[in-house]
Amino acid sequence: DRSYTTIVSSRGCPFACTFCNCPTFSNRKCRFRSTANVLKEIEEVKKQGYNSFCFLDDNFLLDPQRATEICEGMISHRYSFKWGCEGRTVPSVNGVFKKLSAAGCDLVMLGIESGSQRVLDSMNKGTKLPDIEKAVANAKKAGINLIHGFFIIGWPGETIEEIKQTFNFAERLEINTFGFSNLTVFRGTPLWNDAVAKGLIDEEKHWDKMLPVQEVYPDAIDYKPLFNLRAKFIKRLIM
Repeated sequence: DRSYTTIVSSRGCPFACTFCNCPTFSNRKCRFRSTANVLKEIEEVKKQGYNSFCFLDDNFLLDPQRATEICEGMISHRYSFKWGCEGRTVPSVNGVFKKLSAAGCDLVMLGIESGSQRVLDSMNKGTKLPDIEKAVANAKKAGINLIHGFFIIGWPGETIEEIKQTFNFAERLEINTFGFSNLTVFRGTPLWNDAVAKGLIDEEKHWDKMLPVQEVYPDAIDYKPLFNLRAKFIKRLIM
């Protein structure tokens, strides 16, 4: 049995993905705790009897050098933790996975989002399909035990064929687990602001809402065909 806790070593996100409200909260600024400070908390976590944890940072791998230094500190202390973190599938992360694995990381959760480059570009994700494939392959090669992929389906204007591309892409990737979320329009995101500008959302009326994209954008695929597609392809992925 493993006792589990969480650690927050940084806050904020500098990117501007159209669907995400993390940059809204942080104004696209990031604050990092020092390596020494993070290692001090990890030592305290050990003293309290925990042997596994997860970094709750929006993007633990944002600064590869800092992530490497934290891992090197954990290795030098000969900790036996099993731990996880989240990151983006960009070229800068490829050199970090071996160090993560050596430090006991056995779970990396990656924001992949789509298997369609057009949809990724619409999301302002800033990632390319070949880079995603390379990052996942390098994480697996480095010995990361579990690789989780986050996906979003139902983007405005996304076609059934593009959704199939996303599931086929997930099937090709060396991921162990996956999550396919229906797109939600969150207040303060560029997607929300776009919908307000187009008259699709009444900000006075809906200011406190989180709206499924089908209730906002008329060109989003309706619930039933989207649900049926997801059920069919998730079953195939599990098999």
